[in-house]
Amino acid sequence: MVYGIRIVLLCLLVVFVLPFGLIAGLISPRNPRWNAIFIRPYSRLALPILGIKFTLSGAEHLDLKEPAIIVANHQHRFDIALLMYLLPKRCVILAKSAVMWIPVTGWLFWLWGNIAVRRKDKKNRHAAMKSLAEVLKRRRASLWIFPEGSRYQGTSLNSFKDGAFELAYENNRPIVAIVASPYAHQVKVSAWRSAFINITVLPPIHPKNFADAESLKISCHEKMNSLFEAYQASDGV
Repeated sequence: MVYGIRIVLLCLLVVFVLPFGLIAGLISPRNPRWNAIFIRPYSRLALPILGIKFTLSGAEHLDLKEPAIIVANHQHRFDIALLMYLLPKRCVILAKSAVMWIPVTGWLFWLWGNIAVRRKDKKNRHAAMKSLAEVLKRRRASLWIFPEGSRYQGTSLNSFKDGAFELAYENNRPIVAIVASPYAHQVKVSAWRSAFINITVLPPIHPKNFADAESLKISCHEKMNSLFEAYQASDGV
């Protein structure tokens, strides 16, 4: 019963947002500000519908004075509602190419300036990396990337892909890391309160303090994984 009510309310929410988002995207296509204008309010409304309660610390680190690369762990489909609540004012999201094939919402994803990549296609990856660098330089927007590449529900964070850290290092942009506590195991979609999650935004990590992109990636993974495991230990998982 609860699950069915949630689905209906979320569908109504999407139907309400879509016309305004489509009009905005057609008037000013590929504008990165649309993500925060439409996705962030959607997230704020979707969280109580989904029954998600959370604590947030370090939000001040998302008050960005310059374009940055935001990385976050990715463990559940609820992440879209949960983490998109934190989108900065001008931010482009990197996602897998399958997103573009979703009717209507996939079109909005493109219209709002986001970028999709076929991860196993080296030629496509090269083009995507070039587009992402243009986002940082010319469009003066931040990038949101899930460095694990896809959802992962292990006891530690999955290994990180190179792309986010190569972009940060080559363009001298800070990394802002977001860690959500392990919650996929506790989600109860049929309960009024489906999950309780702790979220921490870490202080910016500046690439100038590292010898190369690989050492930047390793440091970021260590910081995020340490916090993730600490959350897990405190939950008794």
